[in-house]
Amino acid sequence: MNENRSNHIGFFRAYKEIINDTFILLVKKKNILIKALIIPFILLMIIDYYNKSFTTPNITNIFSDFTLVFFLILSLIISIIVAITTHRVLLLEENAVPTWGFFKFGLREFKYLSSSFIIGFLCVPSFLFLFIPIVGIPITLIVVLMIFSRMSLVFPAIALDEEMSIWESWNKTKTYKLITFFSIVIFPMIITILVGLIYSLVINFLVNVVSSYFDVLYVFLDLFITVLVVSTLSSTYKFIKKYTYEENIKKEVEELSIYEKDGNFKITIPFIFNKTFEELKLELLSQYEILGFSNIVIDKDDLWMIKNPHKENAYISLSVGSNKFLIETYNVDKPQFTFI
Repeated sequence: MNENRSNHIGFFRAYKEIINDTFILLVKKKNILIKALIIPFILLMIIDYYNKSFTTPNITNIFSDFTLVFFLILSLIISIIVAITTHRVLLLEENAVPTWGFFKFGLREFKYLSSSFIIGFLCVPSFLFLFIPIVGIPITLIVVLMIFSRMSLVFPAIALDEEMSIWESWNKTKTYKLITFFSIVIFPMIITILVGLIYSLVINFLVNVVSSYFDVLYVFLDLFITVLVVSTLSSTYKFIKKYTYEENIKKEVEELSIYEKDGNFKITIPFIFNKTFEELKLELLSQYEILGFSNIVIDKDDLWMIKNPHKENAYISLSVGSNKFLIETYNVDKPQFTFI
């Protein structure tokens, strides 16, 4: 199944679902987000104020250079916390984050940061396209953004404490290439340009005409754009996870086989159903015990069989095969499972 997923559900339908979900989630969770991000916003305002102070012509010394580096690192940390907070608020239900947000840089945040560096490193070979005359720069930009869109599912996964490697993100998006590129890259880029341009003009007018203190709105604008971009990534992750789950269910049903001959059955149940040997034994026993099949004649780790003491030429057996369970019945009704 190497076709792009847009061929199966329609690109525009998929894109519409992701974008609609982005704004629905933002509106639904706006109060939680505002509370959780108010402290990062205040910290970013303080950083912005001191950055401007240390970049004035009168302050040019080693101390100011170190201070600027410190604020740069602090801004990066806060940006990661903002992204993780946004992912968790939008994708989880109750108690996704503390009321007033996170205040520490832990393992989750470190994994987020390190994954960013790894993806950046993996994009380095793309810079070879820069040597192509005339079209080198646009080709490089497109390739880098495509690589990023394919690998970026790792970020919401990390935020939700779910296991996903960068390579797994790449594999999960192989049938969603066009969708992920537009929802994770193109749409946020368009929104960023439009919102940034319009509100920058408004803020610039307020700063020049009303008061210079209005330049704090630039911090709010940057934070708003960050949340919006992260939100589209959250919705894309949710979308792909949803359809991947549906595909797995379909695959499970296709791999399950029921063979019948002369009223006797052979049933194959793949491990992908996530049923254990013990769970299948209990289901079989609960169905057939009322028919008199209470005599467990074999009870091993990989083989189990029950018979009816009054009907020796009938049995139900359960065994473990390669990546599947095998059920055989002889002279008895067909097994009925609650999960099929």
